[in-house]
Amino acid sequence: MLIKFICKNFYSFGNEQEVSFEVGKKPSASYYDINLESGERLNKVLAVVGANGAGKTQLLRPLAFLGSFISTSAFRL
Repeated sequence: MLIKFICKNFYSFGNEQEVSFEVGKKPSASYYDINLESGERLNKVLAVVGANGAGKTQLLRPLAFLGSFISTSAFRL
């Protein structure tokens, strides 16, 4: 389960960027929440909203890279 990911110096991001699925302390419960045994609440859905050219796709590229790296690196051992 992905709780958060952090990328730095990847494509157009020089500084560290973090995307988290953690729910804050005050939001009301919803159908999309997951309650972990540790007491943390996560959200199943994340929306990336912004103007054209704001970097929405660039923010998703590290996830695509990570998925590719995980699924193909085992074949190179």
